[in-house]
Amino acid sequence: MANFRYLTGRALTLWKRSRLVADVLARRLLFRLLASPQVLSLNESLSAKPLSPKLTDKLVVLAPHSDDESIGCGGLLAQFAGQLSVVCLTNGAKGDPTLPRAVLIETREQELRAAMQLAGVRQVSFLGVEDQTLGEDQQRFAQLDLSFADWIFIPNFLDQHPDHKAVTTQLQGLLRERGYQPNLKIAFYEIWGTLPVWNAYVELTPELWQQKQAMIACFKSQIKHIDYASRIHGLHVYRGIAVGKGAVEAYLVLDVEDFLAIA
Repeated sequence: MANFRYLTGRALTLWKRSRLVADVLARRLLFRLLASPQVLSLNESLSAKPLSPKLTDKLVVLAPHSDDESIGCGGLLAQFAGQLSVVCLTNGAKGDPTLPRAVLIETREQELRAAMQLAGVRQVSFLGVEDQTLGEDQQRFAQLDLSFADWIFIPNFLDQHPDHKAVTTQLQGLLRERGYQPNLKIAFYEIWGTLPVWNAYVELTPELWQQKQAMIACFKSQIKHIDYASRIHGLHVYRGIAVGKGAVEAYLVLDVEDFLAIA
């Protein structure tokens, strides 16, 4: 019954928010992207290739909630753990109605730390924005310093959650205000929704998938409601068809100028 109430509540939340600013902005970004072929033809390729940052590159994964980073790009985290940091943006306080607020916030933080330990990621931080208000808290988001990053990974701007959508517009504002590395790449990853186009991937070998699956299993407060591992694996297997692999994480990589141009 608790699981049914959770799923019903999540569905109602997303339905109510589908008419709000985050969804309007996401649709605008999609139309701008698809109507501007130069955005994907100047410096990026639509022929998907293995994602291959330089050994000296610094990678940052922005996760709206604790578990998004593992579901969306757990393979990336494990493969590039030594040059990567993770920032969890919200406190996740609305992720489980069966737990008291303070307990849930602490639980989700511990779950993320456990998953990152499995991945080998040592740099983990928490911004603490109130869950489901990421699009409204520009002041807290502006505290982030991403000026050192060579790659920033964020959720697909069409993802079916307002906090996931909000990362794109918040990041655009932050980069314009605070500056960025001249060769910065922005890479969208998939969680609740699929990318309309993608041009890079991380191959999930059986060993890497097992590691990613173990990472997702750390989020017991979330997987008791939804079996994220089996569902995201279906997407990874499907994406693998396009590049002749068994399973891959798909990414849309843009130069920072092109990322800012789709606003």
